[in-house]
Amino acid sequence: MPCKIPPDHKGDTIYLILWHKKGYNEPIYSYDGREKVLKARSEATFLGGRADILPKAEDPVLVLTDLRENDEGTYTCRIDYRRKATRRAIVHLTVIVPPETPLIFDGKNGALASGVVGPYLEGDEVSLVCQVIGGRPSPNVTWYLDRQVIDDEVELTTDSEVRNLVKLSPLRRENLNDVFQCSASNNLVTSPASTSVRIDMHFPPLSVDILSSRAKLSAGKMYELTCRSVGARPAAEITWWLEGTELEGATSVDTNGGNETHSTLEFTPTAANRGQELVCRAHNPTIEANPIEDRLQLDILYKPMVELKYGHPEVNLAEGQEFFFECLVTAEPPVQKITWFHNGLMLRTNASAGVLESNHTLLLKNIQRHQAGKYSCVATNDEGEGSSKALVLGVKYVPVCATDEVRMVGAARQETVSLDCRVEANPDLVEFAWAFNSTSEMIRLEDNLFDKRDRMSTLNYTVHDDYDYGMILCWASNDLGIMTNPCKIHLIPAGPPDEPLNCTVTNQTSHTVNVACLSGYDGGLTQAFTMEVYDIENGDLAGNVTQTDLPVFTVQDLNAGASFRVMVYSANAKGRSKEVALHGFTLPSQEEPSVHIFPITPILGVLIGVIGALVIVAVVVVVVMRLRGDSNASRKMRQDTKRPTHKPLLPQKELEDNPDLIPSRTGDMGGDTEILGGERIPPKLKHANLYETVTFGDNKDNSNDQPPTEDNGDGEVEYAELTFNTSKAAKNSKFKMPKKKKEKNANGAVRPHDDSTIYATIDHARTEAHAAVPPKKTPGVGEDPNRRASGGNKKENGVCNGPVPLTDEGRSLDDIPLMDTALESSV
Repeated sequence: MPCKIPPDHKGDTIYLILWHKKGYNEPIYSYDGREKVLKARSEATFLGGRADILPKAEDPVLVLTDLRENDEGTYTCRIDYRRKATRRAIVHLTVIVPPETPLIFDGKNGALASGVVGPYLEGDEVSLVCQVIGGRPSPNVTWYLDRQVIDDEVELTTDSEVRNLVKLSPLRRENLNDVFQCSASNNLVTSPASTSVRIDMHFPPLSVDILSSRAKLSAGKMYELTCRSVGARPAAEITWWLEGTELEGATSVDTNGGNETHSTLEFTPTAANRGQELVCRAHNPTIEANPIEDRLQLDILYKPMVELKYGHPEVNLAEGQEFFFECLVTAEPPVQKITWFHNGLMLRTNASAGVLESNHTLLLKNIQRHQAGKYSCVATNDEGEGSSKALVLGVKYVPVCATDEVRMVGAARQETVSLDCRVEANPDLVEFAWAFNSTSEMIRLEDNLFDKRDRMSTLNYTVHDDYDYGMILCWASNDLGIMTNPCKIHLIPAGPPDEPLNCTVTNQTSHTVNVACLSGYDGGLTQAFTMEVYDIENGDLAGNVTQTDLPVFTVQDLNAGASFRVMVYSANAKGRSKEVALHGFTLPSQEEPSVHIFPITPILGVLIGVIGALVIVAVVVVVVMRLRGDSNASRKMRQDTKRPTHKPLLPQKELEDNPDLIPSRTGDMGGDTEILGGERIPPKLKHANLYETVTFGDNKDNSNDQPPTEDNGDGEVEYAELTFNTSKAAKNSKFKMPKKKKEKNANGAVRPHDDSTIYATIDHARTEAHAAVPPKKTPGVGEDPNRRASGGNKKENGVCNGPVPLTDEGRSLDDIPLMDTALESSV
């Protein structure tokens, strides 16, 4: 509020400014400008610090902030000047009070609206009241719709309240979400106070339609049926109905802001739905109104529904009678053919066998036992096949064995086996009898050895000796008679099976081992074959395979590069066979392990150098010892050269002059004999290497190792070595070793006669023991022309005393042993 100063007072110094308000005796605000430090203070408590003065303005101004209604009044300003006379100015302050924010109420129930009013239904009448409290001067209250004034007449005005009522009737769908605004204003300085509300409305659905095709539906197939509803607010609720029963499982989706709703039903029709109506209903659950609906007449195609009926109440016939079945069918479209089945097998018309098909009827003439069983019919149309339940037709007949085969049963001696006899019969009340058919007579078995239940009898039969094996027969009888051909069981000896034969590892991979065998004797019973694979490294069972047909096995998932012990055996009800042991292995894995280069550290280098030095020292020591050994060997050879030369075993003169020797291959034999040291050898030893005698006991180095002998004066002993050539020439020669069994020598060692090399050593102990016995002299080389050359010495009392003749009286040349049995031999 300005304090006006006359023009002639301007420029003079202001000493004091005082503000007064009418009704207050004291100044409400003062300003003292006579001191160096200017002071201004508020004297009235109602100002509460909201007043301030601007003395330096062109006209001094009193400023009031946060203006209040009681600030209104007449204010007087007094100004004292330094030279001029005091001046006063009067200011009138008018305070305008804006109205409060309008409140909107529902005219029907008086409820306060907070942004939304309703919901209303289509055709409803709406009345809204706008209430404004306070304001000075009294405010103007106005209703707006889409910024257009629709009502500005005030119905009620008081000192503290103003009301304006607006009515809308009737509501239409277009009024949904309309915004009505109430505005209150009492001045042109401040903006009007206003409040707005939005109209909410609920609508029933306008339409409902089943969108799915009206074509025919196939029974048993699943269809997705869709129903659409439009126009409901909130979204419509859609339900499906069939013959007055609500269907469950439909799913709904709202689109277009809820104005449109789609409901999908997964529907699987049946033949019973043919001609029925499927109904889709839509309604708004918030509105009390009848739902609207759409209907779909169901035209269902279905495969035949078949029922089989007996043609006669008696269904248990005797052989030779007549019977028929009737097949009742309902289908859409109509059936194209009907097929008949007996025990699951299709029947065909056969007049000679008495099977006749006529329309929907099956006629059976002259019924036989094999025609008993289950009968059914199958009808076919474009939708598929329909089968009836099977009906049983019974035919009375005498018992027959359930199987025509002769059963083989194995049993061990002193074992009791249970033998079953099962028969087919109608009537099925049967009696049983058992017999044993020996080679000479039929023996009926006692009744206490078997029992019966239904159409089966079990015989407990004990095998005491071999005469109890053979054919066992079983008969059954019913009211129609006794069976013609008995059931037969052949009882045979049985035991554990033999082990599999010729087992070999046929194929090996990095993770698989395959083994194939031949079947051994099954022991008279069905056998099974088993292979167990054990890891040799840890002994764990790595695989176990059982075969029932052939002993061919494959074990997989084995460790690569491992060795395995494979055990194969067979087993039957009597036990298991011996195990066949094999060795198997898996190949290394194809993936090579990565190579890591070990770093050579200084310490490791020193250690390698030390080890290398030790190795070099060891090699030097071995070389020195070897050279020393060669020197000793050379010295021994020089000593051996001093020994007398031994005589050849086969002197030529003896071969030529002695008529008992084996003839040579020259002259009459038609060939030459081979020469050994200039001497001829008999054909018997053609492929042998013969060695002569060596001196025994002359060397001082050997004097302590071997005893002296007194065979002859020059200190010689004789030994022989025969090496039989195994070359192809020797094998093809007609002079071959006689094939004989293995024999034991004097020490019990087994020596085969066909060994290529035989060494003979002399038993010196026995030679010395019998040295006093003079040998029987016979003519020989240097002594008697009748002595014969041989590869050994003649045995007399266990002592080698002289050459052994190559032939003995009464024996052929090939039967002569190559080495005297008195000599110990080894290979």
